[in-house]
Amino acid sequence: MGWFQRLMNWFRSASDHELAPTGTDSAVPLPVELAPPNTDKPAPHLRLVEPPTGDTAGGEWWIPRGEPVLVAPPRSADEAVDAELHGRLCGVLDSPDLELPHLPRVAARVLESINSDNVNYRSLAETVEQDPVLAAEVLRVANSAMFRGIREIATLEQAFSRIGLRELRSLVFARHTKGLAIRTGGPEKSLGEELWQRAVAAAVVASQFAKRARVPERDAFLIGLLHYIGSLVLLRVTHDYQKTHGCRVRRSLFDRLDEQWHERLGLRLADAWHLPDPLPMLIGAHHGPIEPDDPLRRPRLLIEVADACRSMLGYAPYVPYDFFKLPGLREWELTDNEPTRKLLADLPQQIVQRLQSTL
Repeated sequence: MGWFQRLMNWFRSASDHELAPTGTDSAVPLPVELAPPNTDKPAPHLRLVEPPTGDTAGGEWWIPRGEPVLVAPPRSADEAVDAELHGRLCGVLDSPDLELPHLPRVAARVLESINSDNVNYRSLAETVEQDPVLAAEVLRVANSAMFRGIREIATLEQAFSRIGLRELRSLVFARHTKGLAIRTGGPEKSLGEELWQRAVAAAVVASQFAKRARVPERDAFLIGLLHYIGSLVLLRVTHDYQKTHGCRVRRSLFDRLDEQWHERLGLRLADAWHLPDPLPMLIGAHHGPIEPDDPLRRPRLLIEVADACRSMLGYAPYVPYDFFKLPGLREWELTDNEPTRKLLADLPQQIVQRLQSTL
């Protein structure tokens, strides 16, 4: 039994947790239903991500704008933050009593059912139906552009047959990742929405490069989706701290904390969820040099390329990566030729389709 299959057996029942949104250089607001109306101006750079038109000829997003680099600079090194609040929040994040989110009961039961030797679609449908939102999303995905067949799908059993259990598994994780973020709606994205879209974008990119990286596609999607899960834990912690103490956590401070803590928080969450290897190691250490003898070299290179793509596509702060000189591209022998350009040109729409299928 592979590590991914073992992963499905480890999840146990738990409850949903929601996270609060934020905007650029403004306080992390309360959930929408608690926040007073019209208290914050929209953050002008936060927008719903659309297929990029490209600032270069032909929409070739992989051509760097600016001085090409191979490593992203620290995101918040030059931004001043509230040092006292930063220290207090670091103390909270480092506490052994820090409360971490869990998978909801229905998600855990669905994953256990999928991993059983003999999957009973009727029983699986009854489990999914206990979460009406998840059930609706399964039907919507089955009838989306990605999977649409000759006729409309009306039952969950038919949906399972059309999309497959691997897609259902990915959908459950994508839904739970989205469920960790509260969204404001409207034309501006909350930070939670932004982080969720980053996760989905990385997952799609990772799955598209999986064969070239020699990583199983079903593993690649989850690696892309979950490797930044610590950022969503941080979002919840900063929201709870602001609500409890009446302080303001600005976006610049969140970014500084995220840069320092997302790997450690992700590792703690992986341990709390009892994720089997290699997920904890990838979640807890996906930055830094990748050594030639690293046993996890393949998935680490995949993460590096996925992060570069989502940055250059606008799903994360822009970095002008020297794309075809990235170690992963060089190791996979992908050069600037017609087949590679076609693969890259298709990525924006594939990400948008995945995002639209889980709205």
